[in-house]
Amino acid sequence: MEPVVGEEFRPAEVPFPFTLIALKDLPAGTYHILAPYVPSGEPARYEIVIGSTYLSVLARDAAEENDYCDVAAPLNTFAAANLTIDNFRDVDWFKFTVPAPGQSVTITTSSANVDADLDLYMIADGRPVWLPLVAAGVETGQTETVSVDSLPAGDYFLMVIDFPGVPTDYTISTTFGPPVSPPHGGAALTAEPWGAVRAKRERARAGSGPTLRPRPRR
Repeated sequence: MEPVVGEEFRPAEVPFPFTLIALKDLPAGTYHILAPYVPSGEPARYEIVIGSTYLSVLARDAAEENDYCDVAAPLNTFAAANLTIDNFRDVDWFKFTVPAPGQSVTITTSSANVDADLDLYMIADGRPVWLPLVAAGVETGQTETVSVDSLPAGDYFLMVIDFPGVPTDYTISTTFGPPVSPPHGGAALTAEPWGAVRAKRERARAGSGPTLRPRPRR
């Protein structure tokens, strides 16, 4: 099943949760790693990876660390820059603002790596209540595009992942078009703000949680 526009976005195919611990300038000697288990009703498997350097075959790009929405990098700052997905746990978050309702936005990413399969998710910033999915580009291939003809004014995120999780370079390009003009001199286009959409959905749900429909594995 495809991602559902308007539902709360949770990147189910990204392996969360995980913890990174980085230590520098350790003195010589023997060290122990304690991995406590917090019972959750079912036994759980986990893995530990220990490295002496940053674990990537690629140099870190200028946008790091932008692995979560609260540290998203400004999208226009890195337009056409060389960016990287460093490993199978890496995701890149970018942020942008639509100042007036009805603006069109097209975002394209491309990688020269034949093993890459980039996926894009455009998400409205509805924090602290939710992060509704606006549009998704999940086709197979090295190039991916999301395009929306008319967006409500507000703040948005773009999340980039590499579906197979291979380290890869990529570039990103963005086109912001003018607000869509009403046809035949009709009334000006007005887009319902996400706050109103959110309120209607919350009333409709009446206490029930969102129906999450993650993208299936290819």
